[in-house]
Amino acid sequence: MLPNTVQKSITQTGAGTTAVVLVGPGCVFGANVRLNLIAAGSAKVQATISGETAVKAGTAIWVDWPAGAVTATADAHHDAPLTAVRAVVTAGTWTLEVLSV
Repeated sequence: MLPNTVQKSITQTGAGTTAVVLVGPGCVFGANVRLNLIAAGSAKVQATISGETAVKAGTAIWVDWPAGAVTATADAHHDAPLTAVRAVVTAGTWTLEVLSV
């Protein structure tokens, strides 16, 4: 079970929209992430080790989380180094929460 203390969160609504949550300056080693369904739809989480400049410029390389696209609230723990996570929403309203880093 993942911790329930939310350190950072952002809510995203609508198809094709994304939200980026930086999990720290530089690289962190692992993060617990929850994608909460607010209104019906599907979304996935992606993580990157690209630098903050690349994330902000839209040139970061993103990797999907193991769960792929989900249609219900889902949790994941990323063991690998990362600089940011984002929600990629296909439909509905979702809140991306970084629970711990």
